[in-house]
Amino acid sequence: MSEWGHEFREDYRQLFRLKHYFPKTPIAAFTATATKIVEHDILQQLSLSNPLIIRAKVERDNLMIKADYRNGNGREQLLSFLRAFQNESGIIYTLSRKETESLALFLQGYNMRARAYHAGLCTEEKNETYHAFLNDEIDVVVATVAFGMGIDKSNIRFVAHMSLPKTIENYYQEIGRAGRDGLPSSTLLLFSASDIVEHKRRIGEQPASEYQKVAYEKLEAIAKFATSQVCRHQQIANYFDDTIFTCNTRCDNCVEGEKQSVDISNEALSFFLACTARDSVLGCNMSLMY
Repeated sequence: MSEWGHEFREDYRQLFRLKHYFPKTPIAAFTATATKIVEHDILQQLSLSNPLIIRAKVERDNLMIKADYRNGNGREQLLSFLRAFQNESGIIYTLSRKETESLALFLQGYNMRARAYHAGLCTEEKNETYHAFLNDEIDVVVATVAFGMGIDKSNIRFVAHMSLPKTIENYYQEIGRAGRDGLPSSTLLLFSASDIVEHKRRIGEQPASEYQKVAYEKLEAIAKFATSQVCRHQQIANYFDDTIFTCNTRCDNCVEGEKQSVDISNEALSFFLACTARDSVLGCNMSLMY
């Protein structure tokens, strides 16, 4: 219900009427992720006065976070990552429905118990996959963002992204499905310039508005996160107006950067965005590699 959020629904702006129609009825608002700007907007839109605000700490100290440029389709990188999680539960997010199915078949070829999940499947098939995952009858679900909301499974050991999520909010919610039992779990984000081209195309299809502008800014934020050499846990905490110190080697940047590190995120992002512009002109699927 906030135009500063990442999933704005303009009709929800009418929810302020609840306070008018039911002045003595308590109202509670819940969100998985919210910056201070979004929080303030929600309070205003719902006409809440002096509400009790409860914010959980952003830091997930049992998650190992890693991001890397995707080589080609990223499948060899994914296989390397999955070697540490034989017979363990995990979710792999892809950008398209077609990719969920082809990647699930690919993993089945390596004797992994994997199935696809996306909004285009019939309800019966989606429910079957969902319950098979909850009951440990399969290990891996390859999904679009349609999968994940309301999952109550504590032993998910890894979450992998085969492309850049559209916002840090989406990314944080999705990796947060790993390690809910408190045990060590890992995440992997693979990205390339073509991901930004696709996200920009989708944002551009929306009507010009303040929300469209915010969507572009959020895309730039997740791109900077992916290319930065700064502690990834710190970046996520800062984004949500929280504060932590170093993550004690729980992200790739801190593991690889115990030596003196320099933040080149702005330079890297400028190069990355320049490549997306060329990518868009050439109409190619380009992968960036160091």
